[in-house]
Amino acid sequence: MAELTQISTGLAEPELSGHELYDVFYKHRYTELDGLRGIASMMVGVSHAFGIATLISSVLVGNLITVFVTGIINGAIAVDLFFIMSGFFLCGMLENVRLPQIPAFYLRRLARLVPPAVVSVASLYLFAKLTFTSKTTYPPGAAIPLQFYSANFMIPLKILALNLALIRHTLNPPLWTIRLEIFTSILFPAVFFLKNYKNSISYKLALMGVFFAIAVLLNSHQKLGIDVFHYLYLFYAGALARDYGQYVHKIPQHAQYLIFTAAILALILIGEFIPLNDGHPIPFDLPTTIFGTILVVLLAYGNIPAIRNFMDSRAIQFLGRISYSFYLVSWLSIVTVGGLISNSAMVAHHGDIFTLCVGLPCVTAAGVTLAYLLHVAVERPSVALSRYLGAKLQ
Repeated sequence: MAELTQISTGLAEPELSGHELYDVFYKHRYTELDGLRGIASMMVGVSHAFGIATLISSVLVGNLITVFVTGIINGAIAVDLFFIMSGFFLCGMLENVRLPQIPAFYLRRLARLVPPAVVSVASLYLFAKLTFTSKTTYPPGAAIPLQFYSANFMIPLKILALNLALIRHTLNPPLWTIRLEIFTSILFPAVFFLKNYKNSISYKLALMGVFFAIAVLLNSHQKLGIDVFHYLYLFYAGALARDYGQYVHKIPQHAQYLIFTAAILALILIGEFIPLNDGHPIPFDLPTTIFGTILVVLLAYGNIPAIRNFMDSRAIQFLGRISYSFYLVSWLSIVTVGGLISNSAMVAHHGDIFTLCVGLPCVTAAGVTLAYLLHVAVERPSVALSRYLGAKLQ
């Protein structure tokens, strides 16, 4: 998940307030994309939270929930949106970077992304150690806490170290995307150079074809490190949105609203009709990339004031500020609340619907609370460190 920043121009900058500190170069922000990032983060967290549905006994209710989630609250679509926005902002960061400054770019990305992610892993490890014992039991169907317990109660130090290094994601499953962000950040200066090698639309579109062909060829070989090439064309779509998105102003305002609405409906249909099976198949990612890029372009450059006002609202902007932290701690909130629900036998006493109506808001509230704490305690200092390194290494 990428920060909404650009590399400093070297000009003196004012001190940042609390609301501004999370995004170092806030004057370069696209607040509407902050809002999209916040909504996408909530989509991921809530879609994971629907795993509580595995605690219910009714197959019919479980199936109805699955249908609802895959169309409206689809975490995989949200992840693809993150990748597109990352490509958009990585290009913005690299526009003012020269070759000798590439090491500083890498250090700043690591300083921004790694500390909050490592703290989230450590928190989940401590949770497993303090909460579970060798006598811990859960009733049948308690999938989320039971899987977490089985995987992590006796986790070897080697596996813990690999998790802390973000190589494995046993403790915090969503962290596979953060690892991918880091690998892509390492690769992206070369992508940026290739993109700008020729200032030709046909050339840049052909380069998109190359990245997509690589994704197709490597589709069945998504091993550690190689998986970056499977998703690279999503990041590159964000780069193209930055290059050519400004031309959207030539489209009449009413048409922009229609296109925005059509893109939202298309993403819902994609989530509803293309099965995921715990993966990101290309037939899913490709249309998501197309319609997700349309959203990014319209929010960044479009003339859609009603949607902008919604995205700039205080609640949505708050979600944008804590979005990275929320993404990192959502799994902790899920296993915590899921475990409490399992132990309480709530389903047996109050039924499926009551359990879901109570469990989902509790997971979301716990996630927002933990995210705010992580944001204040770790993410803001990480951004400050990234800024410091940027100033020292320019």
